[in-house]
Amino acid sequence: HGGTWNGAQLVPSQWVTDSTSVVSESRFSGVYYGLGWWTQTIDGVQVHYAWGDHGEFVMFVPSLDIVVARFGRQFGFNAPIGDSSGGDVGVHIWPTVLTRIAETVAGTRG
Repeated sequence: HGGTWNGAQLVPSQWVTDSTSVVSESRFSGVYYGLGWWTQTIDGVQVHYAWGDHGEFVMFVPSLDIVVARFGRQFGFNAPIGDSSGGDVGVHIWPTVLTRIAETVAGTRG
C-alpha cells in the first residue's frame, strides 16, 4: 500500500520502493537484498522478508496483501525447524509457508 495503513502514511512511499528494490544478490540462488529486506520470487510470487538471529521474522507479500510476523525465542539461524521450544523457522520453509498462504487465499485449501 505504498507505506499507508488505514489512510495514514506511516512510512514514505519512496522508502518502500527503494528498500524493496534489488541492491545486490546474495550467495543463495534466487535471493536478492534491498535496503533492509530480502527479496525472492517463490512460485511466481514476489516475497519480501527480514529475519533475526533469534528466529523472529517479518514477511510481506504485496500481491496477496499479506504480512506475517513471528517472534523468536531460540538463538541461531540454523536452530531446529519445528522445535517446540520455538526454534528458528529458517529460510528452508518459505516456499511451504507461501504456498499454503496462497492456496488458502485462493480458496483451494481448507
